[in-house]
Amino acid sequence: MCGGDHVRVFDQARNQLRGFDRFGAEIEPIQVPRERLAEVTPREFAGAVFPLRQAEVTGGVGSRLGREDSVRLINQIAQAVSGDPAQLAAYLPPFVDFRCSETGTMWLRPLDMEAGGLSGGRAWLRISTAGVSRLVILPERFDALRFTEDRVWGVQRDELDIAGIAWAALPFG
Repeated sequence: MCGGDHVRVFDQARNQLRGFDRFGAEIEPIQVPRERLAEVTPREFAGAVFPLRQAEVTGGVGSRLGREDSVRLINQIAQAVSGDPAQLAAYLPPFVDFRCSETGTMWLRPLDMEAGGLSGGRAWLRISTAGVSRLVILPERFDALRFTEDRVWGVQRDELDIAGIAWAALPFG
């Protein structure tokens, strides 16, 4: 749900946030700024898809391989991929998370190759219901869970990786 009575989905082919009301009728789409990676090396691609392949190899999400097995698997993935760096980048999604506030503000989390796996970093793209976008950088070690108009609620991890409930105030409404 994205607001009171409609849903929004990210259409990667059109690079739009498409919306549908409760009767299934399409509402005006919102164009999303291009966030595509230009190029990705085979090793970067292997690092991005590693968690998926690890789950496949171990038979479960959350199961972990040892260090040597992880390195071996990353090398296997990197050697097996084909395509030039631009083609490899096109295989990866531009965004890895999509959330909405209760009032319909949309939040997209761009893929961050440095964060590892198919996850995002600290940056989120905030898109208003009018289609105005702004990049927001959240605090380090902060995992966003819920967005409101004036703050982001989530979990803040300390230097020992102990999580606590937290919020980050937004500088705009």
